[in-house]
Amino acid sequence: MSRDRIVGLLWPEHDDDRARRLLSEALYVVRKELGEAVVHTPGDDLRLDPSALPSDLDDFVSALERGDLETAVEAYGGPFLDGFYVDDASDFEKWADGERAELARAYGAALRTLARSSQEAADAPRAAEWWRRLAAHDHFDASVALGLMGALEAAGKRAEAIRHAQIHAALLREELDAEPDPEVAAFAERLRDDPRPVGLPVSPAEARPADAPAPAGASPTPVRSSASIAGDGGRRRRRRFPAFPSAAVLLALAALALWWRADSDRLMRAAAAGPGVALVIPPFRVPGDPEDAAFLAQGVPTLLAPALDGAGGLSVVDSRAVLSLAARRPDLTPADLAARFGAPARIEGSVVATGDRLRIEARLVDGSASGTSASASGEAPTDSLFALVDGIATQLLAARGADPLSGVAARSTSSLSAFRAFQEGAEAFRATRYWDAIEAFQRAVDDDPAYALAHYRLSAASQWAFDFQRARVAIRAAQRHAERLPARERGLVDAWAAFLEGDADRAERAYEALVALAPHDPEAWAGLGEALVHYNPLRGRPANEAREPFRRAVAIDPGVGEARFHLLEFAAAEGDHATFDSLYALVDSTSDQAVAWRAVRAAAWGDETERGRVREILGSGDPITYGVALGRLAANLGDLEAAAELGALADPPLDTPELAAAGRVLRAAIDAARGRPAAARAHLDAAAAAEPDWTREFAALFALLPEAPADTALLESLRGDLESWDPGARSPNIGFFLGAHADAHRHLRLYLLGLLSVRLGDAPAAAGYARALDGLGRSDEAAALGRALAESVRAHAAAAAGDRATAAHHLGGPLPRTPTERVMISPFFARSPDRWLRAMIALEEADSEEALRWLRSLTDGYELLYAAPAHLRIAQILEAEGDRAAAAGHYRRFVSLWSDAEPVLQPTVAAARRRLARLVDDGP
Repeated sequence: MSRDRIVGLLWPEHDDDRARRLLSEALYVVRKELGEAVVHTPGDDLRLDPSALPSDLDDFVSALERGDLETAVEAYGGPFLDGFYVDDASDFEKWADGERAELARAYGAALRTLARSSQEAADAPRAAEWWRRLAAHDHFDASVALGLMGALEAAGKRAEAIRHAQIHAALLREELDAEPDPEVAAFAERLRDDPRPVGLPVSPAEARPADAPAPAGASPTPVRSSASIAGDGGRRRRRRFPAFPSAAVLLALAALALWWRADSDRLMRAAAAGPGVALVIPPFRVPGDPEDAAFLAQGVPTLLAPALDGAGGLSVVDSRAVLSLAARRPDLTPADLAARFGAPARIEGSVVATGDRLRIEARLVDGSASGTSASASGEAPTDSLFALVDGIATQLLAARGADPLSGVAARSTSSLSAFRAFQEGAEAFRATRYWDAIEAFQRAVDDDPAYALAHYRLSAASQWAFDFQRARVAIRAAQRHAERLPARERGLVDAWAAFLEGDADRAERAYEALVALAPHDPEAWAGLGEALVHYNPLRGRPANEAREPFRRAVAIDPGVGEARFHLLEFAAAEGDHATFDSLYALVDSTSDQAVAWRAVRAAAWGDETERGRVREILGSGDPITYGVALGRLAANLGDLEAAAELGALADPPLDTPELAAAGRVLRAAIDAARGRPAAARAHLDAAAAAEPDWTREFAALFALLPEAPADTALLESLRGDLESWDPGARSPNIGFFLGAHADAHRHLRLYLLGLLSVRLGDAPAAAGYARALDGLGRSDEAAALGRALAESVRAHAAAAAGDRATAAHHLGGPLPRTPTERVMISPFFARSPDRWLRAMIALEEADSEEALRWLRSLTDGYELLYAAPAHLRIAQILEAEGDRAAAAGHYRRFVSLWSDAEPVLQPTVAAARRRLARLVDDGP
């Protein structure tokens, strides 16, 4: 439609300039609620874009116009604008009634045509289905009842045809107080009396002049969409809308947009506020005597209420009740009104109208225990009232936001609803309710696809909820739109992207630059800690270098959830009960990981009753929580016995073959780390049917562990199995655990074949597997992985041949980029065999400091399998250097980890116990 036509319909009482400004404000409302791309403005026209806002109406009309009747009837979702009304708009109601009837007739005609076409094609079941749908649409038409009965009789369903005649008659009597058509009754009677096929010709239904249906097989007359239905002379029918005052028109449009977005329960809620801090918004003060004083006093709170309700921990008391009481009792102050409704929070505001401009000032006073007051102000033309109120709401919410990014997040989107969703997500994110956060941040980016900080937070929430693919997709979207951000926030996005890509050095440098520029930035300190704790072990550096960045992040902002979790990890590993409990007290009871940390605390310091209760909760919970608890017990607490006990639950929450296999693989890793290779192989055998890839790889890996029993026959058998294995013969499992290296099975097959060949003394075969790895992988990432694994095989082969210099050379190349989930979940990407080899080379070179550096990296990361052998070697080195107390601590840790080792490894445990006893008995 043209702008002139629209403003003539909606604002006939205003001059052209004023009316066009009101139209611009109305378009702002529509675009804010439904998206920028919904309305196009070619020249002086406005055009709704069906590709940006598809509708069943458009689909229905388009399908009719091209004669695709089946698609049309599937698109028809029910009566036009069913249940939507506009008060005091009789012209609108008449127009809607006419459109509704016209569309309903077109739908019925399409069904009738489809039914008759199926009858002519002798497809009685299909005809019956079309007639049945038409009967549901039009209960009372006798021709429809006859058509359905005839189709049912032709399909051999005489009893159903008779029942439909009875239903048709009952509906007519009950709803219209009318008797059924005699033809329907007569046809039903013939069906009852004559067991032979009766049949019903099409002609009786077609002979009804009132219906005048189209001939069978023809398309019904196309129905044009409401904006283009022509009247006399081909001109569009002029539909007159009632003339509202300008402010009321805008409020009506806002109400329509809110009706479109909200559910009826929310709109009809009682005056009492819902969950959150109850907030009362009294009438705003309007100094002077402007023409629209009454409207502004009540209209601004009316618009502000839905903008604030449910955001920032606020729950707005129903504006209608508040404004009604204020009108009856003008003597009540804002504080009095808040007290009347039992609301601890209120807004005190004013609106100043000067010429064609408005200035709004608002102050949120929060008297709740944890309340935060906030102020906001803004000025805009009178016609931009909606945008001005949105700006006030955004300022108030940003001031209340606990997330350090709230201020920039408010300024980097033009959508209040997107910012509200961001605030909701930020609240859940800080409470480490990551799945709730994902849902909210996803709504934010759906509403504003260019919202870089919402993409950034969505990425972080997804990473910590183990949805790694979504995390990478979201951070790429954040990078695409980061040019809208200030330099500091762009730096955070880029640093996080480097972390997710596995570029440890770049991530560390980026976060160090950020904390150098802003030493009080908790986000940057937490990010630096993440880079160090996840990637330091791979670089031969202690993971506890991350402790200080995490400590500083939490000291500045206790709401940095993952930083708290990592400090809990350090406290658990060190047995620091007091520190653990002080941090555990900050874990939100609704956190995704609350139960996992409860399991750690119960295993370390709880009684048997508490441990049993935790096992019961985990056993009836979800698989990810169960798996995280297993991992935390084993990797963070280092209590492999408690992890094994949890893993041995009779009925764990692993209700699919893949999850059950993942649980078995994890239990196998725990048993292998406990010095129980036979038990580990038994778990792998049990999982092999559902997960043949991981089980083959882990079986080979376990046989290659330090201190593993020498068994040439087993090594030969494992190599033969890998040689006959084709990783491409099946689709790999891609769940969050088994998907950690789902795309690397071809690489790992060759890698393990190479290492097994080295252990078997077959150097030529090892060299061949290394060459095959060199050329493996089409992508840059896959090719880099192949080269790194090839160099690892060559290093192990050189070391086995006594060539330490060559081995060190092959290990000295740059690390391939390794995403964090691979480091945390897949032992192959933690490069543990190479780290062990580096330590052994250093020992042979008498460089105990270098050896200890690499051995310690195997005891403080997420790797379980090398922990016990590493503690044993560290103890031996420290004992040789005379550090008896430290040596005793590592002997003690080794004995604890392998206390239940299988008989073949018990001689190693007994020797460690003797060394420990000697160190303790002899004293310092």
